[in-house]
Amino acid sequence: MKEMKEDKKGYLEKLEAKLRKFENKLEKLKDETINSIEEGAEKYDDEVDNLMKQKLELQEKLNELRNTGTDKWSNLSHSFENSLKKLDVAFSNFKKKFNV
Repeated sequence: MKEMKEDKKGYLEKLEAKLRKFENKLEKLKDETINSIEEGAEKYDDEVDNLMKQKLELQEKLNELRNTGTDKWSNLSHSFENSLKKLDVAFSNFKKKFNV
């Protein structure tokens, strides 16, 4: 049981690091482009808001993972990983769309 807790702790730390990395990328992107986009600013803001919502959903899933037992661990961890991949794709699409 101790081994499972250590594995869970290490896995959660990796997920938290991935989430922090995305948060940093998003903040950097906002800083770099906030002044460079005049045309389509509303669409840009909507896209950033969508990315932030996805990030908040990931944070909620991570909190749920922290508090889950072994019975739901596998499903929740897969769900988190899939959501993280979707967020990464959305972020890449955003960068392409706005040339940043």
